[in-house]
Amino acid sequence: MTVKKDLKRVIRARMEESGETYMSARNQVLRDREEILAAGLTASTALFSVPRSSAASKATEQEGLFDAAILKLNRQSARVRLLGTGEQVTLRSSDIIEYVPGQIVAIDIERRWSHRGYAYVKGEVVEARIDIPALQLPPLGLEEHGVMNCREVYEPERSPGLVGALWRKATAKPRRYFELEQVLPGVDYESMDFDDPIVEASEVNEAGAFLEAEEVLMDLLLQDLRCLDAHAHLGDFAFDRYPEHARLHYEVGVRIGEHALDAGFTGMLPWACIDNRPFMRCLHGYGLTLWRLGQMKDAEHVFERMIWLNPNDNQGARFCWLDVKEGRPWRRDEEGTR
Repeated sequence: MTVKKDLKRVIRARMEESGETYMSARNQVLRDREEILAAGLTASTALFSVPRSSAASKATEQEGLFDAAILKLNRQSARVRLLGTGEQVTLRSSDIIEYVPGQIVAIDIERRWSHRGYAYVKGEVVEARIDIPALQLPPLGLEEHGVMNCREVYEPERSPGLVGALWRKATAKPRRYFELEQVLPGVDYESMDFDDPIVEASEVNEAGAFLEAEEVLMDLLLQDLRCLDAHAHLGDFAFDRYPEHARLHYEVGVRIGEHALDAGFTGMLPWACIDNRPFMRCLHGYGLTLWRLGQMKDAEHVFERMIWLNPNDNQGARFCWLDVKEGRPWRRDEEGTR
């Protein structure tokens, strides 16, 4: 058995015994190895051989376990940023298609090389998570617009049932309202005739060219992971066939948006403020996929939150909330939408 495979075997055995994550188990195994070596025992006793040459040492430094942020997915590779160094590389991994831009993956790098000035790595993804602070992205801007009395601005919800009670609770007193920054890389908002890449991707997808539409959105995220509308539309594209994958797209968008909000945020993000719409689309898609996957309590929480954020409820979250609260399974509506 090779040194690397032997190490992996020991790590995975510890994971099974202790319930630790791969990275925690690996770190502990390496610490144990150092203690064994310090005690004067042989390297083989310490589970695997120590590199003997400077070339081998350099190779070891370049390989091993690294955390990386996924920036863009292709069919068989991904553009990622190594968190320890900030270096962007192309990752080749057999299972990379299971993940989405904005996720953090722990990669066990087996090989590095460069070609025509581009850096490549090959390895295995051993762990994945959504960890927005680890991405080290600047939070989206949040602009306050004032205070709104929803009962004076919006048509009141007069129904005596649960939906009416929730609406009256959310609008019991005037509340501050805000607008989230919308990031759309490469778009000049000062120009009156700018091309909207989100609209372009939607039109291309409707024409049946899914891969080309996906490429447009992936390129936006490669430039800036804070493009929430790209996350929302990638989720929409995946919703019909791959709801679990769609959930990941939506959740990354939701978490990036939340990163701009204070803990316990009590303000509103009205749909009428156009730049709030990408975040609200991510929330809506996230709630729908949770519902479709049978995670009813989580879905109920998402739809209720949407009503608190936007009491005018332009997206129909109140109907989803009521269905989920009453335990109805997800199904397509009569129009064939979600």
